[in-house]
Amino acid sequence: MIGKAAMERAHISMTAPPADLTVRVCYNDPALPETCENATSDILDRCPRRVGQPSRFPPRSAPLPPFPMRKPAIIFDFGNVVAFFDYQRAFDRIGRDLKREGSDLLTEARLGGFDDLLRRFERGRITADEFSIASCRILGASMPPREFAEAWAEIFWLNEAIIPTIRGLQGAGYRLVLGSNTNVLHADWFRREFLPILSSFDHLVLSYEVGHVKPSIEFYLACAEAAGAMPADCIFIDDLPENVDGARAAGLSGLLYERPESLVGDLRALGVDFSLSHE
Repeated sequence: MIGKAAMERAHISMTAPPADLTVRVCYNDPALPETCENATSDILDRCPRRVGQPSRFPPRSAPLPPFPMRKPAIIFDFGNVVAFFDYQRAFDRIGRDLKREGSDLLTEARLGGFDDLLRRFERGRITADEFSIASCRILGASMPPREFAEAWAEIFWLNEAIIPTIRGLQGAGYRLVLGSNTNVLHADWFRREFLPILSSFDHLVLSYEVGHVKPSIEFYLACAEAAGAMPADCIFIDDLPENVDGARAAGLSGLLYERPESLVGDLRALGVDFSLSHE
C-alpha cells in the first residue's frame, strides 16, 4: 500500500471511486433512466438488461499498484484535442438551405432545448433519425433527416500539431485509447475521415456506445477497462477542466490539454518516455 506522504511527493492525484461502486459498462439502451450515468451499483443492479460484464477492477481495499507508473495507458479526448470542431459549421450549412444566418439558427436551437437534445443523443438514448427530426422541429425546418445528418456530421478538422505526439507514444509502445463524448453521426464521419490517425489507437470509447458521458465516473472507468489497465495506471487528456477533474475523481491521472508542447512536458513529468514522431 502506498502511503499518503509518498503519494504527495509523487504529485499524483489518486482519488478512488466510492467504495460501494461495482463498475459495469452500461450500454446503449433508450430505456435507461436519465440518472444512470451517475448510478451506483445498487441502482445498476435493479436495472434488468443493460449492463455488460462486471468490471475486472478489484474493490477499493485492494493494494494500489507501485509508482511511478511504468507503462501507463494514455487516453485522449477527441474534440479540441485530436481534432477541432465547431457547431457553427453545421448551422451555416443548414442556414444556406433555409436562407437564414447560421449564427441565428444556432442561437435559436440552443434557446429551444438543443443542448439537452444533443446530450441525450450523445448518451445513446435516441437514434440518429430521432435526433435529426427533433432538431429540425426546433429550427422550424422541413428538410429530410438525411440532409440534416449530412450537414451535422461535417464539423471537424484534424489537429495536425498533436499527430507527432500520438505517433511518438504509439511508437514507444504505449497503449492508446480515445475517449469522447460523441454521437453516431459524428463518430461515423470522423472514423472514416481520420482513419490514418485513429488507427494509432487501440480502442475507441464513445459515449453513445457505453451510455455514459464525461464527467461521470462510469465513463472514465469504461476507458480504463478498454485499456486493460487499473484507473491508477491511466492518464486522461482533455481540454475541459471539468473533464480532467472527473478523471481524477475516478482515480486516473488527469492532464489539461492546452497546446502540444505543454502536453509533451506534462507527460514526461509523469514519467512517460517517448520521442516525437516526424513521419
